[in-house]
Amino acid sequence: IAGQVYYYLSPVGEEPFEVPNVALSLSQKYNGDNVPDTLISITTADSSFRFEGLTVGNYNLSFSKSSELDCNDNGISGSDLYYIEEHLKGIETLSTDQSIAADVSLDGTVSGYDVSLIAQYSVDLIDNFNDIHTHWIFKPQHQLNVHSELLKHNGTYSINYKPLVLDDDDRTIFAYRLGEVTGNY
Repeated sequence: IAGQVYYYLSPVGEEPFEVPNVALSLSQKYNGDNVPDTLISITTADSSFRFEGLTVGNYNLSFSKSSELDCNDNGISGSDLYYIEEHLKGIETLSTDQSIAADVSLDGTVSGYDVSLIAQYSVDLIDNFNDIHTHWIFKPQHQLNVHSELLKHNGTYSINYKPLVLDDDDRTIFAYRLGEVTGNY
């Protein structure tokens, strides 16, 4: 299993922004044998990750990014609040990807509550948006193969390989900085 992690929104005509310091956890799920330790890969400066030497079996790949590694506003500004408010008023429509980033509360909807949380975060009244204390969401860019499925739990995503029988060595994962919908991360 290998691939890259890119920011979901890149300026038109520019290369996608590579997201370093993403922790990818690969755990083998019970398949009749012992369950080995979880394997961890951290994306490098070129945003790549790789798990080698895997055997056929059931695996779960999950993603995380430590807030202390990359969460000093990271592009969240009044412009983000403006675009989300315009979306809520029906004036401007957010794309599906922008809606993922705008749902900072991870309740499955973009609402005034999300705008309130982003505004409070922007002026340092709060340091967290949601119950699971995450500032990032990660989701595969393209559809998964027949032997894998995308799982969503508490607003976050993971990939279940059941079983891993084919190499998945060109996987692109999109990173979403919660609250940042304008692409200026």
